[in-house]
Amino acid sequence: MKKLLFTFSIVALLAAGCNSSQPVSVQTQTPAAQNTNLAPTPSPSPSPTPTPQPTSSNPTYQGADFSFQYPSNYQIDTQTQQIGYGSLNTIVSLTEQGTPVVVNPSNSSSAAKIYVSTDNKAFSVSRIPKDFMVNGPDTATKKIYGSNVWYDYSGGGGGVNYSDDFYFDLNGKLIQAEFWGPFTQISENHPDAAAAEQLILSSFTTSTKSNVQTYTGSGFTFQYPISWQISSTGNPGQNPSSCGDAWGDAASCVNLDPSQLAKNMANTVTVFVFNTNTPLQSWCQNRNTGQYGTTFSNCQVTTINGNLAIITTSPSGDTPVIQYQIIASQGKLVMFQTANSNYQSDFNSIINSIQFTK
Repeated sequence: MKKLLFTFSIVALLAAGCNSSQPVSVQTQTPAAQNTNLAPTPSPSPSPTPTPQPTSSNPTYQGADFSFQYPSNYQIDTQTQQIGYGSLNTIVSLTEQGTPVVVNPSNSSSAAKIYVSTDNKAFSVSRIPKDFMVNGPDTATKKIYGSNVWYDYSGGGGGVNYSDDFYFDLNGKLIQAEFWGPFTQISENHPDAAAAEQLILSSFTTSTKSNVQTYTGSGFTFQYPISWQISSTGNPGQNPSSCGDAWGDAASCVNLDPSQLAKNMANTVTVFVFNTNTPLQSWCQNRNTGQYGTTFSNCQVTTINGNLAIITTSPSGDTPVIQYQIIASQGKLVMFQTANSNYQSDFNSIINSIQFTK
């Protein structure tokens, strides 16, 4: 009887399986289709030119107020070239050496230039777009180079070349660093310009007072390098040759030289002081009559540190050509002169440090 029940149970289970409404499915795997539309692997981009980093091997400009490193393919101009824009006075200019790195044919004969300049107004970010208007943004962009904060206000567009311009707050004084080229095409600087910018702006260092000393005259002061010294002073009215030049109507004079040259009386920079209320341009033009034995190549008036000034030279036929920067304020003319182009950057720094006192 038990065997009969067991057989009946198996038959019932098989019948239930045959009448089930859930069919048994068999799954098979189909190989994945190959994607024939994959984008090609991009070629690696060319490596950019290594950016020069501040190191002791880079050449260095050392002025009275600041210093910076610059690329070895640039050289400081022996005679500083003025930027010629508004009230800016260029302290130091540099020129690219060798074959210019240029792609744009319209600039193929132009070496790249770098100008570092100051003006006679206090620094403020808001005045940059107003005083240095370019075809570009309405505001200056803050950028960090090394530990320095610079403000980028550079132009572009319009079918012409534009420089890259950066502004720095040097203890309340505005400093502009302009990078003119090299250019790859209209209004676009070559990558080499960016490398020069990175090096100069990141290595820019404010000089401490220990790098300069102060000369105090009658009603004015100026600073000169700590390594220099006053080699002689004089009163041309009493001794016309006391400072090595025929400025007999000068009230006083002083010769400044690098210490190692002082014993040779090289007279690297000579400063003459004139007490006069004659307008600066008229004073200059009267000199050109030959009455005083010395003439100037021009008498065009500009400004230095907010004071009327003339930047000129002796006539081109003179050997050597003498540079003059004459500054007028409060009944005084202070005239700086040099014929030694080896110390051009120091000459400019000395002049830009002049302050008149009451």
